[in-house]
Amino acid sequence: MLEHFALIGAAVKIPLFVHNAPDDMAGSRVTAELMVKLIGRLENFAGLVDQSLDWQFMIELMTLARKVRPEFQLLTGTELMVSAAAIGATGMLSPLAGIAPS
Repeated sequence: MLEHFALIGAAVKIPLFVHNAPDDMAGSRVTAELMVKLIGRLENFAGLVDQSLDWQFMIELMTLARKVRPEFQLLTGTELMVSAAAIGATGMLSPLAGIAPS
């Protein structure tokens, strides 16, 4: 996975966000350690959109990632913004807004 994301990130100049959606990715999940390695490889790696609802993972990610890149962003991939904000999330991607934006 590291090589996959590194190749994509190296091919673009815009900020790169990785999307972690284990339920939609046949159970594959990213780890905090993987994200820290990616930070070391890509200047344009801006953050993670996390749809896992794994609060322990998000806490570990923000603890490790912000030590390496203080501006690293966590976006929650669900509508549960309050809990994610307490961990350090800076925004959200709302899947339900695409279905019923009003």
